[in-house]
Order: sequence, then structure tokens, then C-alpha cells
Amino acid sequence: MPTNIENAGNVIYKELKFRMSMRLAPTHDSTKIVELLKSKFTEKKDDTFGAVVEFSVVDAGDGFSAPDLPKDVKDKFYQSTREVFENQEPMFVGCGGSIPFMEVFSK
Repeated sequence: MPTNIENAGNVIYKELKFRMSMRLAPTHDSTKIVELLKSKFTEKKDDTFGAVVEFSVVDAGDGFSAPDLPKDVKDKFYQSTREVFENQEPMFVGCGGSIPFMEVFSK
């Protein structure tokens, strides 16, 4: 920090770069999300002061949402859970994010 305010000034960078990584919810289409982000980041507005924004994608992948179990498998699962855990029903907890390679295996 300058000690004399008369010598202070603004710094404007000629070029800035940033890289973003994110995970999507399993049901989101990565292609659509990429296009949405690109349109938002590259949109020309008054508050961008003529800045040129370039947008490129290194990698993108869809998440995986496991399908429901077939009824006969689900019924057996519930039955065995009740037998083993003193007549308690199974509890399902959804957590996590996109795991792109799981979606590839599902095809």
C-alpha cells in the first residue's frame, strides 16, 4: 500500500485467466449446462466495459442417476432387510454428485 495517497493509482490487468471445475446434479445434461455458462460468461453488457471473454471447455460429463430396482428385486431386498434388522424397513439416503464414468458404464 502506498503511504502517500497522491502516488496511488488503479491497476488494470491486460489479461486475466481463470479455470473453473464443478460437479452437476446427476439429472443435469452437461451439454446444456456448458451452453448456459458460455452464454452467461460471454454476454456483452454495459458493465463489462468492452472486455473480450473467451470460453472453452476442457472436459464435461453427465452424472449418473441409478434406475429404480425391478419390483421382484426390490421386494426381496425389503423382505431380507426386515428379516435381518428386526422388522425394520430399509432407509435410502441420496447423496453425492456427478460421477461421469458411472454414466458411461450405464450405456
